[in-house]
Amino acid sequence: MSIPTIADLRWTGAESCRAVPTGKYTTNRNGSRKAVTTYVHYARTAGLGEITVDEWYSLMAQAIEAEGKQELLEKIKAHCRKLAWLNDDREVTEYALKCLSSGAYRAWNRNKKLTGQQAGKLKRIRERRNEGNNKAHFRMIGV
Repeated sequence: MSIPTIADLRWTGAESCRAVPTGKYTTNRNGSRKAVTTYVHYARTAGLGEITVDEWYSLMAQAIEAEGKQELLEKIKAHCRKLAWLNDDREVTEYALKCLSSGAYRAWNRNKKLTGQQAGKLKRIRERRNEGNNKAHFRMIGV
């Protein structure tokens, strides 16, 4: 089996979960048999369709190695460690893999230069915001 690319492993939908029978049965007090099930989490991907989340993590690790993106993954992990909702290293790694596969890390560059039009628009927005605050302030003190 060939190793899929990172683009093939991009998540296209939400994670889903299904109860899958294990092959074992239990018998209740009335004598009825009931299948024992386990929940399996699935991820819908762009190139491979629906695969289990555990498979996705292992395939993503292989794809990162094959494409030589380990350094980029480490930078994304460093960024993700600052996020308050990620509690341990496992969650940071999982979130970083999802960010790498979706390309979300591309929007994180906050230091890029604004064009003249963008800078002017931002300046006008800030002026309007400050103007509104000043009017409210003067209304409060009775001027």
